[in-house]
Amino acid sequence: VDDSIPEDFYISFTIHLLSTELGGHDVRIGFSMPRGYPEEQPIRVTVNCAGEVSRFKHEAINVGGREVAHELIGQEAVLQVLQRVQDILLKKSRESIGKSSGQINGSISSACSILYIKRVLIWFHHIKSLQKRKSILEWGKELNLGGYCKPGFPGIIIVEGEKCDVDIYVKQLQNLRWQAMSVRGEEQEEVQCQKAIDDARHFLK
Repeated sequence: VDDSIPEDFYISFTIHLLSTELGGHDVRIGFSMPRGYPEEQPIRVTVNCAGEVSRFKHEAINVGGREVAHELIGQEAVLQVLQRVQDILLKKSRESIGKSSGQINGSISSACSILYIKRVLIWFHHIKSLQKRKSILEWGKELNLGGYCKPGFPGIIIVEGEKCDVDIYVKQLQNLRWQAMSVRGEEQEEVQCQKAIDDARHFLK
């Protein structure tokens, strides 16, 4: 009798977080255990948010879960991944509530508010993870940012764009797990219109 495990064998299941909502709907987390889990392979994680959640935010939640999964190769990871995703969802939910509460006042003043272009220099102990490097580039493109990324030891990111977009970008990076991350420098300039932001850029997008 051949009792070996087939190469394509895996176990998968989905957990519905009925008490955790984002965008007005509950969240589902899919787990797949590949043949080499947990000794050699990480558990595969897919977070599905049925509500009105931006692709940027959706990807950030998935990256957070996958980062934990990769860090825990060699041990059971389901509960720790689940806890990490729930922590991120709770934080995102609180951010959404805060934004909606200020939306009325903000919409009145935004039409006449002055724009700023902002640049930040961020230092990391290291940037090695391919998943993190992919997110660094994709999030920058989605937020229309320009800049430069140096992977390795230490890791350096220099990024510029409209102030609110740069602030969102930095916050998303802070949501990931880093050994050390620090904003070492920042500057901003007042501009009169969106075109002036593009004219004031020092880095390619």
